[in-house]
Amino acid sequence: MPSLGLALMLLASLISPTSSCTDHEKSSLLQLLAGLSRDGGLAASWRSNTDCCTWEGITCNQDGKVTDVSLASQGLEGSISLSLGKLTGLLRLNLSRNSLSGAFRWSWCRPAA
Repeated sequence: MPSLGLALMLLASLISPTSSCTDHEKSSLLQLLAGLSRDGGLAASWRSNTDCCTWEGITCNQDGKVTDVSLASQGLEGSISLSLGKLTGLLRLNLSRNSLSGAFRWSWCRPAA
């Protein structure tokens, strides 16, 4: 019987809903969208759902922090928003094969002394 209890606890942990994105994370992504002159249809899909963790090309961790922005070959044009540097949980960023300009800086990084 103890094995059954352990199995049920494991199953419950796997089906637990993940946290939705934080307002800070959502705001940073919407600033990226605002800087685009062509959004490849992202505006419609991103704004139709309030949880940015479910948006196309976005992956979050259990704390609602964006860990991946994967928007390669989306037909995006415009400027890369500095707001991406505010995504402190970001581990992977793929904006390749789009027509983007500019650069960004991680706001939480400090140069080595």
